[in-house]
Amino acid sequence: MSLTLKFWLSLSIVFAVIIGIIRFRKIDPSYYPFIYRVSLSLVVELVRRVLLLQNNNNAATLVTNLFSLADFLLFAWLFHNWGLFKRDRRLFLAIISVFVAVWLLAVAA
Repeated sequence: MSLTLKFWLSLSIVFAVIIGIIRFRKIDPSYYPFIYRVSLSLVVELVRRVLLLQNNNNAATLVTNLFSLADFLLFAWLFHNWGLFKRDRRLFLAIISVFVAVWLLAVAA
């Protein structure tokens, strides 16, 4: 599969973004992190494409790495809103802290 085709297929997230924007005020606030996540995914796909077309691979890698961190934080926030951590703030912060530490170690390596 060509890179251009993969890029166009990755833009299918735009439908979720449009629906999220149209229905934002009607959506339960606990789902807001998901709307933010799909919107961020679209922005990252577009930015990465521009950077790769400019042969700026280092910047594209940086965007991808930062997105992986933001993606985890948004999903953690979403699961926290859904009560996965039983509203235990310490557990929530511990999980986030461990992930950020591991992410920093992986990026530094």
